[in-house]
Amino acid sequence: MRKHRILCALVFVFVAAGVACLSILMGVVLPRQNVLAAQSTCIPVLRAAQVGGYVTLGRYEQNDNLSDGAEPIEWLVLERREGKLLLLSRNVLDYIPFNATDGLTVWDASTIRRWLDDTFYPAAFSAAERTTVLVSHVTPDRNTLFETDPGRATNSHVFLMGMAEVNTYFKTEADRMCLPTAYANAQGAIAVEGSGCMWWLRTPGYDCSATARVLEDGSVSFIGQPARRGLGVRPAVWVSCGENTAE
Repeated sequence: MRKHRILCALVFVFVAAGVACLSILMGVVLPRQNVLAAQSTCIPVLRAAQVGGYVTLGRYEQNDNLSDGAEPIEWLVLERREGKLLLLSRNVLDYIPFNATDGLTVWDASTIRRWLDDTFYPAAFSAAERTTVLVSHVTPDRNTLFETDPGRATNSHVFLMGMAEVNTYFKTEADRMCLPTAYANAQGAIAVEGSGCMWWLRTPGYDCSATARVLEDGSVSFIGQPARRGLGVRPAVWVSCGENTAE
C-alpha cells in the first residue's frame, strides 16, 4: 500500500511538472508565433501606409450577411509618428449607446469604452493583429463651449475621437462626413442622402448626460445627444508599424 501511495505521488508530481512546462512553453511560443505572423502580414502593410490613405486591418461584420463571415476593415490613416500610426475606421461600423443606463456619464465610465476594448477589440482583430494594436493613453476631452467635466484619462486599445482631435485632423466638414456599413445601417445608423450619418465623439455635451457627436453634414454638435441613445461608432486605434525609432 505504501509503495502504491509513493507511486501515485510520483505520477502526480511528473504530471504536474509536465503541465507546468507545457504552460510555460505555450506562454512563450504562442506570443512569439503571433509576433512573427504580424511581422509577415500586418507590418509590411502598415509600414507602407501614407497619411490620408487607407489600410486594411482586422475584420468586422459589414455587409449585413452573417452567413459569409466578417469583412476586412478599412482604416483612414490620420497620423504617422515615431513608428506608430493613428487609424480611424473609414466607415461607421456599428450603432450603440454611449452609455447603456440613464444618468450622468463620461468617457472613462461609459459602457461604450468597455464595449470597444472588451467586445470589439477581440472580435475585430486576430491574435497576430492584436500584437500591432497599442495601448493608448486617452486623455479627457473638454467641451470648450460648455466646459463640461470630461472625466479621467484611460488606457485603452480602442477609443473614440475627441472634439479637439476631429478639428485637428479634419479641416472641413466634408472631411468628417462618414457613411455607415450595411450592417451599421441595419442597426440604426441612417445616412442622409447626399451626406453621411452621425457618429459619437468621447467629448461630453452640454452636461454629462449628453455626449458630443459629428452630425450628418460633418459639423460637430457641442450640445450633443443623450448618452443612452444609439449612435454610429467609428473606432480609432494607434498601431505599431514596426519601425525601430526612439520613443
